[in-house]
Amino acid sequence: MLLGLALVIITGLLWGGVGILHSRVARGGLSFPGYGVATSVVSAAAAAVLYVRWTPLLGGAATRTGTLVAVLGGSTLLGVLGFLLIQRAMRRGHQAGTWTVAQSAMVFPFLASVILWHDELSTARVVGFLAILAGVAAIGRGRAVIAGDHAARPGGRWFGLALMAFGLLGGQQVLTHVPNQWADWTDTANLRAAITFAAGALGYGVVTVWKRAWPGRREWLLALIGACIGLASQGCFFSGLDCLSAIDLGAIVYPTAIGVCILTFALYSLLVLGEPTSPYHWLGLACCIGGILVIAL
Repeated sequence: MLLGLALVIITGLLWGGVGILHSRVARGGLSFPGYGVATSVVSAAAAAVLYVRWTPLLGGAATRTGTLVAVLGGSTLLGVLGFLLIQRAMRRGHQAGTWTVAQSAMVFPFLASVILWHDELSTARVVGFLAILAGVAAIGRGRAVIAGDHAARPGGRWFGLALMAFGLLGGQQVLTHVPNQWADWTDTANLRAAITFAAGALGYGVVTVWKRAWPGRREWLLALIGACIGLASQGCFFSGLDCLSAIDLGAIVYPTAIGVCILTFALYSLLVLGEPTSPYHWLGLACCIGGILVIAL
């Protein structure tokens, strides 16, 4: 259990790093689709070399490969759409508020674990779920006060974009959990990270070509950093998910990782960006992180 929990906490720190890179792209006016496709291409190639176990894959030992590709491919494409909306919201308004709302989408796999997979629904988890919803509402209430660099008017449009990203990332996270619910299945060939990155390259690639938003030198530099973070986070995440799912604690993986992720980015927003804030924002942040941690208990 301790190993699995440590891997999940490391995953959260790395995901916070992903948010910081997204912030750099937004503030620098860079091409996010270009950054996304560059990161995904590098990561997919590296994952194929470092993570995939080719002997069982080519030997036919891997099972349900086609279904795995379909599920994780769909999950990743939802994530691509969600992160495109996050990027638009970050360019228009408060970055920490956007990140907190969007990443609180872990309430969706929590609901799925209870409704679809019949995990235990305790009073504490209900309280945690309600706290997250209250946190999102508080951030929405305070959005007129914490309008960011590109949205001085009350409310701006960033909060609506963040809510849409919230829904898309929720769907992504639910689909990511699906393979771990398959009876008598293990990722024998260790394909999940490679599939995820390859699907991301496809999704971002389509948007890049459509918008002609080609990656330049700065996008490629950030992409190399993002690829290293992405590879490490995928490895830690799936290993932690396997460890904790084996002892029926899979439901705490996303809550714990996302809580660490949100806190990491909030500290970056406060200490590095110096973003304007309000009591509503801090109340929302506290409710979201507190609710996430309560669900993880």
